[in-house]
Amino acid sequence: MLTATLVVFLLGQAASEERHVIDRRAFLYSLANAKAGSAVAQFQPAEGYRVGRGVERDKDQAMYWYRKAADQGF
Repeated sequence: MLTATLVVFLLGQAASEERHVIDRRAFLYSLANAKAGSAVAQFQPAEGYRVGRGVERDKDQAMYWYRKAADQGF
């Protein structure tokens, strides 16, 4: 029989993994729109790269997408 602590741990683990999948899908969606030229969308992958949400942190990629958005006046 599972203990209450183990159940809470497993539920938390599942929620964390689900959040990672959601973050990754959101990042890929915003990256596709950014590549299509949307200034607003270009800001979103920049933030993802900056904080590591949905993708591994990468300051160079973050700066690239911030510049792309800024070049369009965002």
